[in-house]
Amino acid sequence: MELIAKDGYWLTQANLENEAERNFWSRLSPAYSLTAEDFTEWSEEQKAEWEREHPRDINEQEEQL
Repeated sequence: MELIAKDGYWLTQANLENEAERNFWSRLSPAYSLTAEDFTEWSEEQKAEWEREHPRDINEQEEQL
């Protein structure tokens, strides 16, 4: 199964305990234990607002790629 976000949107975790661990994808092949319901789409504006509220160290970002 592959999930693909609509144009102008990002896939992100639907339920997350630690907001600092949120990730964003344009395409995603989730592990078999996850389903489409485990993810939701956020607009570019929602993602940008989250990134302003949760700045990450550049080294941390590179590790996640």
